[in-house]
Amino acid sequence: MLALVRNISGAFGIAIFTTNFKNATESALIAVAQNSVISTDDPAVLREAAALMVLKAQVAGYHTVFIVAALVMLVSAALALIMIKVREKKSGVEVFTD
Repeated sequence: MLALVRNISGAFGIAIFTTNFKNATESALIAVAQNSVISTDDPAVLREAAALMVLKAQVAGYHTVFIVAALVMLVSAALALIMIKVREKKSGVEVFTD
C-alpha cells in the first residue's frame, strides 16, 4: 500500500511541478522578450539572442519551481510534526528524544 501511494504521489508531483515549470517559463519568456531590444538583421545573432532568451526564461522557471517545492516541503514538515504530537497525545505515551 505504501509503495502504491508513493508511486501515485510521485506521478502527481511530477505533473504539478512540470506544469508549474512550463507556466513560469512561458511567462518569463514573454517578459524577457518584451524587455529585449535586438538591433541587427544578422540571422545568426537573432538565433543566438532567441536561444539566450529561452535559456534565461528556463532559469527563471526553475527558480519558481524550487521556491514552490521548498514551500511544499516546509508545509509538509510542519504537518508531519503536528501529526506526531497529536498521535502522542491520543495514545497517552510521551516520547522523549535527545
